[in-house]
Amino acid sequence: MDAVQRLGLSALIGGAGLVVANVLLVLNPDARDFDAVGDYLAVGVLAAAVLLTLAGLVGVHLRQRDSYGRLGRVGMLLALVGEAAVGVASVRLNEWVFLVTAVTGLVGFVLLAVAIARAPALPHWSGFLLLVGFVALFAVGDGDFGIALSGVVWLVIGYALRSGWTETAPAARPLHARPLRA
Repeated sequence: MDAVQRLGLSALIGGAGLVVANVLLVLNPDARDFDAVGDYLAVGVLAAAVLLTLAGLVGVHLRQRDSYGRLGRVGMLLALVGEAAVGVASVRLNEWVFLVTAVTGLVGFVLLAVAIARAPALPHWSGFLLLVGFVALFAVGDGDFGIALSGVVWLVIGYALRSGWTETAPAARPLHARPLRA
């Protein structure tokens, strides 16, 4: 198993952890107050899941690094900073930190999505799916399922990394070209 596949496994576990963390936060909406032992469990699962998704993001970079150029590298750096900081801000709910890092991460994931769509190493839709997963983290209220949606996104990305899923044929064909019929 190579490094990308191991990091894909981290993304899978992190995605599942985000889903579990969201369920725990829905069941215990006051978990971020740290009043009881169960609060530490919910927030701990959330923090661990975010760290594992960061490892998955490094796996995306390792898969793409030779093909997405400077745009992808800048997007990856901003996305890593944004994902990490939004994960921390989600745990502590500091509004200023959350706002600044959300904008940083949003710019990073937009750049990364464009770079991944242009490069043939991962399916072209996976970058936009990562963007959706990051935006879902903005929905960190007590009764919504934004964190779980982000977890599902990381499950798909982790599977793509683990399986070596690529999509070079459709990206190489011009949009106006029609397939040949026999």
